[in-house]
Amino acid sequence: MKNFIVFILSSSLLLLFLTSCSSIEVMSAKVSGSIFKKASLEIENEKNLSIFKEATPAHLKLMEGLLYLYPQEMDLLSTLTKSYTAYALLADESDLIEYELTQGPKFNEKKEAAIKNYSKALTYGLRYLELKNIVFSDLMKNSNDLNKMLELLTNNLNVEDENGDIELVFFLAQSMGGLINLQKNKPEFLSMLPIVKTLFDWVCVKKPNFYNGGCDLFYGVYEMGRPPMLGGNPEKGKAYFLKAIKENPQNLFIRAMFLQYYYWRMNDEDGFKIEIAKLESELVKFEQQTKWTPTKEIEKFVPDFDSRLNLFNSVAQKRFEIFKRNEKTVF
Repeated sequence: MKNFIVFILSSSLLLLFLTSCSSIEVMSAKVSGSIFKKASLEIENEKNLSIFKEATPAHLKLMEGLLYLYPQEMDLLSTLTKSYTAYALLADESDLIEYELTQGPKFNEKKEAAIKNYSKALTYGLRYLELKNIVFSDLMKNSNDLNKMLELLTNNLNVEDENGDIELVFFLAQSMGGLINLQKNKPEFLSMLPIVKTLFDWVCVKKPNFYNGGCDLFYGVYEMGRPPMLGGNPEKGKAYFLKAIKENPQNLFIRAMFLQYYYWRMNDEDGFKIEIAKLESELVKFEQQTKWTPTKEIEKFVPDFDSRLNLFNSVAQKRFEIFKRNEKTVF
């Protein structure tokens, strides 16, 4: 009898231990997802674009390994959506500009890399939405009905959750827009443009200055990137860019995008020279705060630019250098 009681107690303790391990494992996955999501904000402080380009792939694969084990971990899905979108936009597309200007042999290779990274971002973003009861077929079905699309999003997502649902939708829309922009010759992608616009509308109506001018930046590119026969309006796009620059003067990435999408694409050489000079002037100030000096330490130097914009400004610097290096072939 005594041995039986010991067996029962031992079995109960083992079951409790196994159950606890399972619970701890699930909790660990949630904590890991949350940590990655919060830690991903640190990369925005990076002043050196080369470090971002070299370090990010390893972090992405680590997160994907965790997601393989815990495929419904929302924070991991959200962070992967954001991270792959950022890598495609900031790293791949910056290289793409230079290959286009120099007609380099790696242009198609880099374009494919950007497409693949945007594709990964979009895949993870759609998986997130599926866990919120929104599937891609619903987005396509309602793509030409703004009110139904907004209702679908509002009924299933939290419009007040700036670091959750709102951020996810913002970067999902960015990844979808990136895919469309790189494959304008494919009608099946162009048909998704209303979805992208509505996703941004859902975010930007509530948070008009989300992500340091990200909304006006999108609307500017949206107006400039479409031909007039499809409703594009370059001057309206220009107004969005100027508004974004005025309201977010420290975000030099907006100026770099303005230079690229308006002056370069519109073949406005005089305007291009004026705008690139303005960008250069601001980059000089940004460059001053990227390097340590004894004087700065002693005088407790206060930087002109918010450190959370370091990565975006380093990308602006990279694109400025590309245009200056290839200024004879820009026009």
